Amino acid sequence: MARVIEILRAHLEDGGFDGLVADDAGCGCLCDDLAPCSSDFSQCEPGYRGMHEDEPGEWAIYRTKTGALESVAKARSKTPNARLSGPQRPAQEVEDGTK
Repeated sequence: MARVIEILRAHLEDGGFDGLVADDAGCGCLCDDLAPCSSDFSQCEPGYRGMHEDEPGEWAIYRTKTGALESVAKARSKTPNARLSGPQRPAQEVEDGTK
């Protein structure tokens, strides 16, 4: 029988989300490491991976795909030749939102 965290992971991945975000707590986690804080994640929302605004080269989870994409564009404009960390999605997925 699947655990709740496994069901949640499958739902997020099927929906094209990258992880969870809790803006009130200022945290986010990726699907491959959900709820690493072992906290109550019942108030978390699905989100999309983007670039952290205050820590260059680090990722953050955003509630909207637009927010995530804008964060990546902003980070690339600051350091256009730097490789941004983390797993990359194929360009088609980012451009048209398909999974």
